[in-house]
Formats: sequence, C-alpha cells, structure tokens
Amino acid sequence: MLTHICLGVNIKLMIALPTGTLDPSAEIIGFVENEINYRELNTPADFRLAYEFRYRICVQKMHWIDGNPDTQTESDEFDEYSYHFGAFQGDVIIGYCRLTPDDVPSSTMTRKYFSDLLHHGTDYPSDGAADISRLIIDMDYIGKNKLMLKRILTNIYRLVYGRSELAHPAILRWYFVTTPILMKGLRYQLWLPVTEIGKGITPDGKTTHLATIDLRAARNRLRIIAPLHLWKFARTKRLLIKPEE
Repeated sequence: MLTHICLGVNIKLMIALPTGTLDPSAEIIGFVENEINYRELNTPADFRLAYEFRYRICVQKMHWIDGNPDTQTESDEFDEYSYHFGAFQGDVIIGYCRLTPDDVPSSTMTRKYFSDLLHHGTDYPSDGAADISRLIIDMDYIGKNKLMLKRILTNIYRLVYGRSELAHPAILRWYFVTTPILMKGLRYQLWLPVTEIGKGITPDGKTTHLATIDLRAARNRLRIIAPLHLWKFARTKRLLIKPEE
C-alpha cells in the first residue's frame, strides 16, 4: 500500500526531473471514460510528459513561473512528495493535477508561497489535509466544449479523491489556490462545498482565492443532492490497475 512518501521511480538520472513518488510495482488508480484515460502517474515516461506539459501550459502559455528552458520542463521541490494525476488522449496528456500531503518535508506550495492571502485569524486546515496544485487542462484541445471541460475536471478530481481515501493516513481535507470561476464551478457544477479562507489580487489585477474542501462534508452534501455523483467518486478507489509483470 502506498504511503505519503513512496520513492520508487528513480528518474533523477533524467536531467532536471525530480524523483516521482509512486512505486511502479504498486497498483495505481485508473479508468477510461469517453476514450480519455485517467490515471495516476508512476513511470519515468509519465513524469517526463507531465513536466513537459506543465512547461507548455504553466510557463509558455500562462507565464506563471520560469521552468527550465534547457529541458523544456517545469518541476519543483514539491513533486517528490506529491501524488500525480493525468488525463490522456492516446499518448497525449491533456490534463494534470497533483496532491501534496500537508505533513511532508517539503511543506506545500500553498503554505510556502500563498500564506499572505489568508484572511486575518484564519489558518490552513490541519489533521489529514493536503494541497491540490498545478491543476491544468489543455484548452486548445478542449476548445469551447464546456461539457468536455466539466467531464475532465470531474474525473481528475475523482482520481484525487480516490487517492485521498487510499492514502495512509487518509486525507480528509483539500486546500488550494483558485480563481473565482473555478471556485464557482466546484460549487455549482461539481456540487462540492468550497470554503474560502483567503483572497488576494495578483500583480496583473486578477482576483485569486485560497479555498478548502472538507471531504466528509462533501460526502454528506453529495449524498443528499447528487447520490449518483457520490457513487462515482466513492468507487474510484477500487478502480486499481495492476502493474505489468
């Protein structure tokens, strides 16, 4: 069974790519829906695709960070201690997200770089919390298809939820930096109870939020208003892919 830090993928020999966290001999969560393959990442090839995808979206398109122009990859100190998830169309990655438990040596991206956004007197959740970060979708692939965007986001969150339940200790709360649009989508499209714990303005004048989701409260809410949605989320942890011999 995977723990928070399960160093089994040695890709340090690959230039500028840190060690991944999933053991390639362990089972991973994965499923296919509408010809898109959703799964956890656990091989050197997976991580290279993910870090190149992050460079293309986070660096070249969104201009969030610098990345590594020599290798055309983006990675940081949190990757070694995170669970990584991807959405694939064939061999092409079109969506990505990572989950970093709150108690790892690296801390988390949100705690380390966004604590100044916290409302006065508010703190991050504790006891079984984890940070969701680098949630990105290839909008060139999605185009204007809002239904496809909703499906991909929902299924990436399903992967994150499944791993949260399987983690030891179990992850009970998520926190993350988000935009007003995504926060609205989580509340009214995915029916998740999102609580704002911080807010700020970016240098280019855009509003950004710190938010948290209590997974126990989310289950209670979905049980009442969207039981089928809850069923799909709950069964995700059982969709395990055995490693190839």
